[in-house]
Amino acid sequence: MKINSAIRTFYLVTGVLLLVTTSACESPADPNPKESERQRAVYGMAWSLINPDYGVGFADRPPTRQDGMTTIPLTVSRIPGEFTEADTPVRQSVDVQVNNIVGELSVPSLERTGTTLALERYVAGTGRSPQAKREVERMLTGLDDKHFAVTVLAELTEPMTEDDLERQGLSASTILLGQGAAKKPLGWKQENCEVLKTADCPDVSPMRSFRSWVATIGPPDAKALRSWRLSADSLRSIANSGKISGLMDDLTMPSAALAYIRSSHVRAVYLAAILLRQPVP
Repeated sequence: MKINSAIRTFYLVTGVLLLVTTSACESPADPNPKESERQRAVYGMAWSLINPDYGVGFADRPPTRQDGMTTIPLTVSRIPGEFTEADTPVRQSVDVQVNNIVGELSVPSLERTGTTLALERYVAGTGRSPQAKREVERMLTGLDDKHFAVTVLAELTEPMTEDDLERQGLSASTILLGQGAAKKPLGWKQENCEVLKTADCPDVSPMRSFRSWVATIGPPDAKALRSWRLSADSLRSIANSGKISGLMDDLTMPSAALAYIRSSHVRAVYLAAILLRQPVP
């Protein structure tokens, strides 16, 4: 269950996002605005895919193209989210630079967070032992739904389709799709369909949304995506199989997280963050 109220967040690993600064200078008119918008959809979501520990949105500014370079402005926020006193998400600006001449992408630097650490442990498989599972269960059992929320990752015993997961009563807002390049799994978020304005959103499932995005990747994108060690062919293979290797449940009840621990289809559960909804008496 998602908790949408403003919350005070305690991260297992803290830090400040390293920003990629942008120029305030006026840029000439984009000679090919449709292609720049297409690149924003492809590369902006590719950045989201390799960084499931951050939420990604499109900035109000459109992409710009000059001297063979496309600048794609994004807004990013930590997972789990931080909120202002006015109950609005805290977001930062990041620019993705696309070198259209040599086909390369620049990668903004991100600070490691508690979710980053949990994603790395997920890839390393450190939570698979019975002792590790009991420790996570002990921690979750000690948290009540009234005062706490948690962000957890569930590693499946074997990859499953969305239909298989539904039959087992398992679902989450982010699906994990195998290991990425930065010791983290690839992750596709439910909210990505809203960012991309996918038809039938928000009713479309995360895998269907992922498949729709993969279908937009063209031959010119393959070389650029390799800058982030993403293979267009591998992404198409994942989309065709529809297999999901894990789930990330952000801002869920501790009792709901315990359901992952007790499922025979979940190999390990990783606790990324504990969040205080309201003070404990």
